[in-house]
Amino acid sequence: FDVPVPFQEFDCLGAERPGHSESEIKITESFDEEARRTRGKMFITTYSSNISRMNQALEVAKKYGKKVCFMGRSFLKARDVGRKLRYMDFPQKMEIKPQDVKRLPASQVMILVAGSQAQVESALTRISQDQDKDIRIQRGDTVIFSADPIPGNELNINGLIDTISKKEARVVYSDITDDFHVSGHGSQNDLKLLLSLTNPKFVLPIG
Repeated sequence: FDVPVPFQEFDCLGAERPGHSESEIKITESFDEEARRTRGKMFITTYSSNISRMNQALEVAKKYGKKVCFMGRSFLKARDVGRKLRYMDFPQKMEIKPQDVKRLPASQVMILVAGSQAQVESALTRISQDQDKDIRIQRGDTVIFSADPIPGNELNINGLIDTISKKEARVVYSDITDDFHVSGHGSQNDLKLLLSLTNPKFVLPIG
């Protein structure tokens, strides 16, 4: 690293945060805690590109003998790509189809569902409005938003949380706990470390 890299682009969305970004390990621990306390179905929504977050949920489902159902086109695509690239590995018998959910005790079911940003046609939005023929959110269920709101989506997400809460499900989201999401954007010390390792001559901050 003695010779400067001529040019480097830096993701600087976290540049206003001091310190380091937190470890993802705590999220697995939080999923584990919710799996133990939830008496109904366990819904987890996150960004569909976050295969590592899905793997954390799958690890907990495997530990507690839960069956897993993927809901939403983007999540099904992520599952297929993850398996193809061997980034996602879980026993085939763990996965169930939506129509199988109601045949199992609720406590044995984990649903990985698209719609963390309350997109109008997303799987979670449709389920919350009772528009899915197979799956309902009910009293005793837990719905975990394992993603921060993208700026501009806050009102829609809060509306979705309200709709789910009216069904007497427990809703966990970033405004009430930091236990289920860690930013993928480096904080100030992370950026300093990256600068020291790459030693660029020019830096282009991007977001």
